[in-house]
Amino acid sequence: MVLRTQDLFSNNFFKSQAEDGQIGQYYGNRIEYTNLPGQILTPLESALNILQLQVAATITPGDYVGIEMDIFSDTTGYLNTVDTATTTALFSTNNYTNKSTTFNTGNPGGTTNATSITNTCTAIKKGFISYVRNIGTYVNQSTYKCDIIQGGVTLATKSDTKLTADFIFTFTEADYSANGVIQPGTFSIVITRTSGSTQLRVVNAPYSYSSVAWSYTNQTVSNYNMIFTTLSQDSIVQTNAITIAAGFENFQVTSFRGATTGTGTINASISFDGGTNYQTFTVNENHSINYPGTSMIVKIQLNAGASAGEAECMGWGVQLW
Repeated sequence: MVLRTQDLFSNNFFKSQAEDGQIGQYYGNRIEYTNLPGQILTPLESALNILQLQVAATITPGDYVGIEMDIFSDTTGYLNTVDTATTTALFSTNNYTNKSTTFNTGNPGGTTNATSITNTCTAIKKGFISYVRNIGTYVNQSTYKCDIIQGGVTLATKSDTKLTADFIFTFTEADYSANGVIQPGTFSIVITRTSGSTQLRVVNAPYSYSSVAWSYTNQTVSNYNMIFTTLSQDSIVQTNAITIAAGFENFQVTSFRGATTGTGTINASISFDGGTNYQTFTVNENHSINYPGTSMIVKIQLNAGASAGEAECMGWGVQLW
C-alpha cells in the first residue's frame, strides 16, 4: 500500500479509533478498522500471552517457551490428542460437554407378537429412560406397563391403554424421584401386558444397540424405539501422553471457549511425568511444575457442581515456560 502526502494530512485519513482486536485497511484517503478473524486473533493473543509470561517470570526470549494445544473438531481432536478410552465427557459437534443429552435407538422393526418384552441394558452414563414406544396388533383395548428396574428396584413405572395406537411411555426425571435415576451399570426395561389381549410386535431374535451413553440387548427385537437421557455430571476430557522438551518450570492451562451454566465449573489436572503425579488447579492461572518430566497428560474437568450445572469447551491449550 502506498500512502500519498495529501492523504496523510486529510481529515478523513483516520476515520475512527481502532479497538482491541482490529486492523486498519486503507481505502483511497482513509483507514477503516475491521475485526480480526478468529483464526488470526487467537495466535496473536497466544503470542502476547507468552510475552506477558516472559515478562512476569523475568525470562528472556530464547529460554524455553512453548505451547501445546488442540481443538475438538471431532472426537479425537484436530491433532488427535484426545484419549477417547479415558475421556468421559460427551462429544457434541465441535465441543466436549457434561450437558444432558438424548440418545434415540431408532426403530428396528418387527413381525410376530408377544405379551411381554425384557431388555437387558447397560448404562455408561448416569441418566434415565425418557421414552419407550411399541406397536401393538390392535386386537382390543389393552393396557401395558413399562418398568425401569435396576438392582431389583423399580426406579420408575408407567402404564398406557390403547385400542388403535402405539403404546407410548413417557418419563421425566421426576418420575425417578422415589428411588433415583439410573446409575452406571446394568438395568432392565420390562414391558408387560396387564389387561386385554393385544400383543406387541416382535421378532424372535436378539437385537443389540450401543452408544457412548448406554446399550441394550433385547430378549426379542421389538417394533419400537427408546430414548435414554443423560444428566449433567462430572466429566473429563483427557489427552494422550504428549512428549515435551525438558527444562520447563511453569505452566498455564486454558480451556478453549469454555462455558458454564449454573453450578458448572471447569478446572484441570496435568501431569508432566506420564501420569504418575498430577496437579489440579483452576484454568487460566499460572503454576509452577511440581513434578517435572517430558511426558505431559492434560485432563480438562467439566464439573456439574451441587445442582447439575453444565460445562463445555471446544479445546485445550498449555503454555510452558
